[in-house]
Amino acid sequence: MNTLPPLTPDERSLLEDIAETGVHDSLVALKKITRTEWTAFSHNLSIFTASELSGRFSMQEKPYLGGNLNVQGPLNMALLISYPKESVMNLVHFMAPKEAASQQSELEHFTVAEASNILANTFISVIANTLKVKILAKGPNVLQGPNVVMLSMAASNAGLDPDYILTSSLKLESDQINMNCNLAIILSSTGLRELVTAMRNSAAWSEKGHFV
Repeated sequence: MNTLPPLTPDERSLLEDIAETGVHDSLVALKKITRTEWTAFSHNLSIFTASELSGRFSMQEKPYLGGNLNVQGPLNMALLISYPKESVMNLVHFMAPKEAASQQSELEHFTVAEASNILANTFISVIANTLKVKILAKGPNVLQGPNVVMLSMAASNAGLDPDYILTSSLKLESDQINMNCNLAIILSSTGLRELVTAMRNSAAWSEKGHFV
């Protein structure tokens, strides 16, 4: 893995702003689809190397399913949104309450794919709009297993070395459903360097090197 200089406070600030905007826009998108109001409780964006994140996830609850989208264009990355079993069950009950139980596995995969498609594409759009670039997302692929395994699978699907992971744990609530999930953006060291360069060249970066 190539070394990358630590992100400056301003660079990290823009990434946090992108994450915050992504959460807000996700709530708007979910409202349009589900016709119900949503509230988000999110942790701060964290940035880890792959080795650091493996240890972090090994201490957390194992996810049940994950939705993976891969991004191509001037910025190459993979997104993984993983869900614990309870959240998957809540989503299925909320989105397809009248379907037969015999179709449960199929419904779970369909629901995770739909929810992940909404959330991931919202974050992708925020990144594209912020950096004024055109990027194409492929997927979603539904994955299963421990988070470390799904992260590796998502990186492999995108043809990436999973050197860096930007991650945020999200708790979304409406008057009918609670949903917990973890968003991870997977980048190679080259990909993170390209992202930082694009950030510095974007309209969000002033001449003094501060985000506005």
